[in-house]
Amino acid sequence: MSGFCIVLAEQPYRLVFAELVNVLSYGLRELGHEVRCTTFPLERTRNIILAPHLLMASPEGEAWRPPPGTIVYNFEPHCSHLFLRSLRMLSAPGVIPWDYAVSTTAALRALGMTDAQHVPFAWAPCLLSLPKVERDLDVVFIGSRSERREALIKELQGMGVTVHAAFGLFGDPRDRMYARARVVLNVHYWADAPNEDLRILFAAANGLCVCSEGPPDEPRKEGWAIWSDYRKLASMTKTLLQTGHWRSQATLGQAAIQSSPGIVDVLRNALSASGVT
Repeated sequence: MSGFCIVLAEQPYRLVFAELVNVLSYGLRELGHEVRCTTFPLERTRNIILAPHLLMASPEGEAWRPPPGTIVYNFEPHCSHLFLRSLRMLSAPGVIPWDYAVSTTAALRALGMTDAQHVPFAWAPCLLSLPKVERDLDVVFIGSRSERREALIKELQGMGVTVHAAFGLFGDPRDRMYARARVVLNVHYWADAPNEDLRILFAAANGLCVCSEGPPDEPRKEGWAIWSDYRKLASMTKTLLQTGHWRSQATLGQAAIQSSPGIVDVLRNALSASGVT
């Protein structure tokens, strides 16, 4: 039996990745591995560095040199300035680069990291965490603010749709707000960003209707959400509410998530492709 240490640095907004830690821990344990979770890499074990830009944000993290065989798992879009910070660790000699998005994996390979693996966020039973309450909030958006997100929310409000938007909401408060949502809205921070898998998959897995800017960047995501380009996203969201189609999409999205490849299969394939036993 081999062991892994999942490392998520103690930095602001680290809880964005809380579900990722839980899902990876579940998947690795199901494969028979011992798993520890820490905020800094351990010696004499195989570390999986999640969101390397967070570890690189501290002097101690920036000074740390990953030994060969360290898995560095990036979840920052290639269009983000934080991706450049992650690159310093992803390109370190001997590391195993993983990335959540097809487009960012391609960007890593184009930069010379030909062994970069696409390792998507995937279904696990531990994602089911929302309480069962009345869904009395029309639209919920939880995420960082950007001009295009703010503009979309204002467009919806101008259509008479009530949008409950929050920034920096994690854990139980976030779960309570999501649980009441008829529609969970997903809008890219940047126009050319890949799909926000952490938000979309979590919401859909818990039986919520997701209306997302798209199209999906992988065929497996087709049923996760109602997809629309940015220009039609507000009207599509309003239509879901007016027709009541949000109810059926909530059921369809959850079924699509649970029938797609789960984290155990994803990790089994990724570890094999990376030569990790």
